[in-house]
Amino acid sequence: MSANVFAQDDGGTIIIADDVEGIVTLDPGRAYEVTNLTIHHATYETLINVPADDLTALAPGLAESWEVSDDGLVYTFHLRDGVTFSSGNAMTAEDVRFSWMRLKNIKGNPSFYADAVTGIEVIDDLTLEVTLSVATPAFLSIVTVPAMSVLDSAVVMANGGTDAADADVTDTAQEYLDQNSAGTGPFILTSWVPNTEVTMVRNDTYWGGPAALAGVTMIQVNDSTTALQQLERGDIDIAINIEKDLADMVTANADLTLIQG
Repeated sequence: MSANVFAQDDGGTIIIADDVEGIVTLDPGRAYEVTNLTIHHATYETLINVPADDLTALAPGLAESWEVSDDGLVYTFHLRDGVTFSSGNAMTAEDVRFSWMRLKNIKGNPSFYADAVTGIEVIDDLTLEVTLSVATPAFLSIVTVPAMSVLDSAVVMANGGTDAADADVTDTAQEYLDQNSAGTGPFILTSWVPNTEVTMVRNDTYWGGPAALAGVTMIQVNDSTTALQQLERGDIDIAINIEKDLADMVTANADLTLIQG
């Protein structure tokens, strides 16, 4: 069993040791690696969330509420009013439609999440209807995955993005999204140095209120022993997936907290 280790932090910028080498892209429509989950949960949001204290439940996210038709084919989502992207643009139902159809049509690794979606109708700025090809009982859970995040359609299109049927060959937004986020999340992606480092800063205009941390930096550390040494020196604040054999050394240090799972 692996574990995560946390050092005490003052609320400034935290440094996390993780598998940065595992990142292939930071484009939500194309990314399908584990490390991306941390980054996308910080920079993007979905219509529905899974509460941290109950992984079997569903909770409102960017959508305040939703209804499902009796035949299980039509989902109506009612969005939160007053949500803005980090660009300052207001989030609307059109952004959801664009994001999900782009995901479906670029045919990247996570595109299968949108396979059942056959149509999305924007009713008004805060309401949309999603039609599925077949009743999919797990669809609300699918909506919680980072691939179903809502992107700022204006920003993505301005940087080569498209939701057209031929997006798999015409969409060129990956280069932009690898270095810049276009989401509503509490943090903003500012840089990615492949195999080395990812940097995010606080979104001071986040609709849910500014985060306590000023920023997050994720760095590549290749082994648990090195990560533990960096924790003890104060060079990093969190180490992901410390090997179980080092647990005793961690628990012996009052400045470190071991979380197993």
